[in-house]
Amino acid sequence: MTKVLVAGGGTTGTIIATVLKSRWGDDHEVHMVYDHSKPGLGVGESTTPAILTYLDIIECPFEEVIRHANCTIKLGIRFKDWLNDGSCYDHNFNSVSEEEVPGVYHKSNGTFGYEIANKFNNNTSSYSPDYLDDNIIPVGGRGTFALHIDASKFSKYIQSRFEGRIKYIDGVISKVITQNNSISKVILEDGQELKYDLYIDATGNSRSLIKHLHPEWVSRRDCIPVNRSLATSVSNPDGPVPSYTLSEASKDGWIWSAPLGNRYGTGYLYSTDHTSDDEAHKRYSQWLKKHHSHTFTDCRTIDFESGYLKEQWIGNCISTGIASGFIEPLESTAIHTVVFQSELISQFYPFRVLDYNRGTYNQKVISLCEEVIDFIRLHYYTRRRDSKFWRYMDDTTPDWIVELGEKAKFDFFNGYDLRNTRNLFDHNNYSILLDGLGLHTPRGASYYLQRTKIYNIAKEVHTSMMRVKAKNRMNVMDHRQYINYVLGFQSQGDHHY
Repeated sequence: MTKVLVAGGGTTGTIIATVLKSRWGDDHEVHMVYDHSKPGLGVGESTTPAILTYLDIIECPFEEVIRHANCTIKLGIRFKDWLNDGSCYDHNFNSVSEEEVPGVYHKSNGTFGYEIANKFNNNTSSYSPDYLDDNIIPVGGRGTFALHIDASKFSKYIQSRFEGRIKYIDGVISKVITQNNSISKVILEDGQELKYDLYIDATGNSRSLIKHLHPEWVSRRDCIPVNRSLATSVSNPDGPVPSYTLSEASKDGWIWSAPLGNRYGTGYLYSTDHTSDDEAHKRYSQWLKKHHSHTFTDCRTIDFESGYLKEQWIGNCISTGIASGFIEPLESTAIHTVVFQSELISQFYPFRVLDYNRGTYNQKVISLCEEVIDFIRLHYYTRRRDSKFWRYMDDTTPDWIVELGEKAKFDFFNGYDLRNTRNLFDHNNYSILLDGLGLHTPRGASYYLQRTKIYNIAKEVHTSMMRVKAKNRMNVMDHRQYINYVLGFQSQGDHHY
C-alpha cells in the first residue's frame, strides 16, 4: 500500500488530498499534516469551471458547498477601466452548452463559430451583459459557470466530508531529512517522525518540503511585475450579489473584488518597483470608500513573485499550488492549476515511478504556467501610459503580442494562432480578450468568414445559440434570492442550477 503525505491544510492541500483519495480509493493511504490552530487567509477566492470538475471527482454537489462554505455563482470576470476610459468588458463563460445545440456545435469547431458569428453580427458573446448588470443568474440551463469560495470555510467543509478516509495530523514541520535527492522522513515540532512513500508540498510560499531538495526558481517578474497585494473583506450580509469577479484597473495596478454570501473579498495588486506602499494604500482606501463606503482599517499584505519551480517533482516530493509557482491572479487560475496537478498526480502515481513520469509531469505543469503567463500579459496591451507602471507595461510589450494585435485588426484569431498547448485558454478566450482590448474589428471577422467560407455555418450556429440563450433568459433568478433559496434546504440535491 502506497502512503502519501500532503503537507498543508489550505485549499491546495485539501484539493490534492481529496482528489487522490477519491481516485485511488482505499488501496492507498492519504494523510495531511498542518497546524490546526493556524487560521486560513479567509478571503474570497475566484475560480474557473475547474472547481466543478473537482467537486464532481469528490462527489460533492456544488449546492452543498454554497450551503456550507459561503459560496456564490460566478459567470465570468468583468474588466473595468483597463483602457483608461471608464469602459468595461466581460470575459464570460459560455452560456450555451454543447448538449443544447449538438448539431451545429461540432460544425463550428465548438463555440468558435459562435464567437465569429456574434462579432460579425455585432452581438454579444456568451452570457449577455444584463446578467451581470442585473445581478441575476440563469437557472435550469446547462451553461458553464464557476464559484466564488470562502477559502477557509471551503477547506474545512471539504475536509469534514473526508473524515475517516483521510488522516489529519495536527503538527508543525520542524525538520526534513533528505537522502539521495529524496525525502526520507519529516520530523514535527513535537518529535513525531513521519515516513511516507510520496510527499506533496502544499505549504504555499514557505515550501516547507520541496526547498530542501533545492529546486531552481524561474522568475517571470520581468514579464509580470505585479508582486504585492493588499487584501481585506467588506461586509455584505443582505445587499445585491454580483455574478462576476471584478478586476478594475488602477493607476499602479488593479483591484479585485469577489462576492461571497455575506461579504466581498477584495484586494489591491501592484508592483513595488513602480509605486510606493503609501501610494498603494491611498488608492485602495479611496476605492473602498467610493465603492463600499468602507473605511480602510485592516488589511493583509501578501508578497509574491510570478514564476515557477523549474523542477516541480523531485525524487519523491511534488510541489503543488503556490509552493510550485504563482502567476498573478488576474484570471483566477490558481485553483485551476491545483486541480490540474491533482489529476496528473493521480495518473502518474502510485504506478511505477520513472524519470519519464517526473519529466512529463514537470513539462505539463510548466506548459500550463507559461500558457497562463502569456494570457495574463496580453491583458496589459492597453497602450496606457499614465503612470510609471503603465509606461513600463507598454514599453516591455512582447513582440508576439504586438504582432497579434496587428493581425487581429485584419483577421480573426483562431486556434492556429495559439502559442502554447491549450490547457486552459483557447481561441475563444483570446477572441473575447482581443475584442475587449479593442483589437478585434468587424472587418477582421468578416474577412475570416469569407476566407474560410464558413459564413453559412457561423450564421447557423449564431441563430441556434441565440435561440437557446433567449430560452434560458426566460428562466433567471436574482443571485441573492438564489443563494437564500439554496440555504433554505437541508438535504443534498434539493435544487440544481
